[in-house]
Amino acid sequence: MWRITTLVILLYTVLFFGIYHTWKKREQEVYLRHTSVLETTYKTTIHLYKTYAETLYDEVLNKREVLELVAEAYKASPERQAILRGRLYRLLYPTYTHLAENNIRQLHFHFPDNRSFLRFHRLEKCGDSLTDIRESVRLVNTLHKSIFGFENGRIFCGFRYVFPLQYKGNHVGSVETSVPFKAIQKAMTDAAPMHKYLFIQKQDMVMAKAFPDEREFYTPVSVYPGYVVEDLRILGFDLENPIFPLARRLNPILAKNKGVQNNIADEKRFSIFIGDQNKNYIVAGLPLHNVKGEQVAYILSYEENYEIVTLWNTFRAIVFGLTVLVFALGFFVWQRQQAVEQLKRNEARLSAIARYMGDALYVNNAKGEITFINSAMEKQLGYSPGELLGKNAHELFHRHKENGVIDTYGECRLLNENMAGRTFSDDKDYFLHRDGSIIPVEVKGTPLQSKGGKRGSVVIFRDITDRLQAEDDRIKVTKLEAIGVLAGGISHDFNNLLTAIMGNIELAKMLTIDNSDVNELLGEAKSASQRATILANQLRTFSKGGSPVTSAIDLAIFLPDIVSFILSGRPIHSEFLFANDLWTVQIDPEQIRQVIANVLMNAVESMGEKGTITISCYNHRPGSQTPSQSQKRYVCMEMQDTGTGIPEEHIDKIFDPYFSTKEKGSTKGSGLGLSIVHSIIKQHGGYIEVKSSAEKGTCFSIYLPAVTKGGSEIVVKENEEKPKMGSGKILIMDDEIALLNMVSTMLNRLGYETEQVKNGEQAIKRYSQALDAGNPFDAVILDLTIKDGMGGEKTIAELQAIDPEVVTIVSSGYADSPVMSDCQQYGFKDSVPKPFDVKTLSMSLHKVLVQKKTVTPKAG
Repeated sequence: MWRITTLVILLYTVLFFGIYHTWKKREQEVYLRHTSVLETTYKTTIHLYKTYAETLYDEVLNKREVLELVAEAYKASPERQAILRGRLYRLLYPTYTHLAENNIRQLHFHFPDNRSFLRFHRLEKCGDSLTDIRESVRLVNTLHKSIFGFENGRIFCGFRYVFPLQYKGNHVGSVETSVPFKAIQKAMTDAAPMHKYLFIQKQDMVMAKAFPDEREFYTPVSVYPGYVVEDLRILGFDLENPIFPLARRLNPILAKNKGVQNNIADEKRFSIFIGDQNKNYIVAGLPLHNVKGEQVAYILSYEENYEIVTLWNTFRAIVFGLTVLVFALGFFVWQRQQAVEQLKRNEARLSAIARYMGDALYVNNAKGEITFINSAMEKQLGYSPGELLGKNAHELFHRHKENGVIDTYGECRLLNENMAGRTFSDDKDYFLHRDGSIIPVEVKGTPLQSKGGKRGSVVIFRDITDRLQAEDDRIKVTKLEAIGVLAGGISHDFNNLLTAIMGNIELAKMLTIDNSDVNELLGEAKSASQRATILANQLRTFSKGGSPVTSAIDLAIFLPDIVSFILSGRPIHSEFLFANDLWTVQIDPEQIRQVIANVLMNAVESMGEKGTITISCYNHRPGSQTPSQSQKRYVCMEMQDTGTGIPEEHIDKIFDPYFSTKEKGSTKGSGLGLSIVHSIIKQHGGYIEVKSSAEKGTCFSIYLPAVTKGGSEIVVKENEEKPKMGSGKILIMDDEIALLNMVSTMLNRLGYETEQVKNGEQAIKRYSQALDAGNPFDAVILDLTIKDGMGGEKTIAELQAIDPEVVTIVSSGYADSPVMSDCQQYGFKDSVPKPFDVKTLSMSLHKVLVQKKTVTPKAG
């Protein structure tokens, strides 16, 4: 009995607090809605006045006749200023009268140095500095842009709309309109008539800025210590008390409420329910901030409202009904207890069968015949209940090897262990699917003894095909990551070596201009080095990164050599078709080489080592009928082979990672080639399409972004230029001595003066010394990665701290680094991937030095 009592009490407690929590949440939603309504009404009203002020500024205040008077007055003598002030007052007096009729009490002009020029509402108050008083005026005269928001002033506090005044391209001052809370209050009341509003301000903020003779206009309010309300009745105006009767009655209650006091102290919004004189109210408070972001005031909303009372009356009714229901349920449960106890023994077997129902389950009798299956077993093995029930599981689907071998009864461990009364489990066994396939399973068999002493078993298993595939994929990914790390390092080191080799070859050619035989040999050595560059950069595909380092490339020049190199040594014929006006493309040459290599190797394997590959390039103009993005300029590169084609059911899968149709012999693939192709083209902002048929072979259409000039003109050909001669003092940083010497010699031959350093620390020291000596470096070339020292990325940060105008070029064999892809984001002016030749380096230096002279010309 005590268990039932405990259960009933527990259930009642859970339900009670659940309902209570829900009602408290609804109560908070009511409060939140009221604060949201207050905020929305306030912001809408302020926005309406802002629109009015902007219209006034555009149509009246920002006119030539006004600007001329303000501009002249700023530099005029006090006597002349008084005359100009009078003219401006007479000019705008009709406008000010109209503003006053619409409750906009202030129209105020200020000079650029923040001095007051003309207060329409107080003509005698002028010439005083507002720098430390009016943040909005100071900001407008500093930033020359409009500022809107609440602000305390010398005379009145209000919602300021301050605008800059520009005359003949010069900032001549600012003008503001100010809306008092009385106007805001009226507009808010018109928008939400059921609310009454009170505006209270921090007394210390008001008194710190107001003229001494204006401080008497503010009266303390009892809501919270240190707050006041503006009371213009002192001036003799026939106005109502700003603290209306409802506020005077409820404010003392607010002053005693800890929640309200804490929220105001913490400058937070609040909403509270108050019952007074048999009526119910909701008071909401919204903190207001000035243009500096300081909390300076609150706007309070008072509304007669019965939502909270109704809400909690409903709660009490529900709790009463819940009490009756729960205790009636407890009585019913107690009555049913005896019947439940009698059923427990019969449920023991059903409980064992129902266990692990998420997995496949079947029950054997002592003869090994299936007597029960669940739906998961039907799905995993594909059999219907009629094909399984009464059949021997061992003979029907249990297999003991991946090749489908069946052990004898005596060798079947699952049967033997269960018949002996022991539990059997195996992480990897094999079952036969109805379609004839063998599926790997994780299996567990539990003996089940009947009343007669005969043993059957409950067998639970799950298909682990996906798990094994995931483990295989994880191993592949781990291997690829290892290859990526190795490939990235090899590519970096190899590119450093190739830079030194190619640079020295070019230097040798410069020294042997008249020796044609030597030049021919050096040319062949350079060509071989360039091919080695291609091979080295193919390693980048496996390393991390991959953001393209692009340049403008003419495909008509670029493609033939690449295709010839890839197809060399194979009996494959290639044909090229290029449009006469073929546009230049913006690509990473090394990544596109990898794309072409992967597509061509797929074509070669499809053609069985013989056939023809046709490469066509043409311009794709906006509006062309293609399935993809037709509103941009692209160059389409088509590669058509004469192979056997791709089956239609495989077309949509060829770009999926690890998908491959090459499963036998030397052509077995990892399924990564075309996935890499798709990734590279996507990173270039292009797209790829495939068409294939058994009769015509396969055609890959690759769309690459065309280079534009001036937003519309297409650059047709890449400029073929010789190395640029130059002059200037260049600092070179690299940890490879051979590369340092080569680059220095190369630049010296081009007319530059050079100095060498091996790491970032040396570069910073030498740059500072040269700068202090008045003989600074014109440019700095930084290697991105330095062994045992500061690399380029950290070095440039230090150099920019020393000299914000420092001109730097970053160079690295890690061409896939994000610094190389977007060097200007990291402070560099240009990037030069390794390996580079003398032309590439000279062009980069020429570009950044020209930019330096254009942006920061030297005096004189």
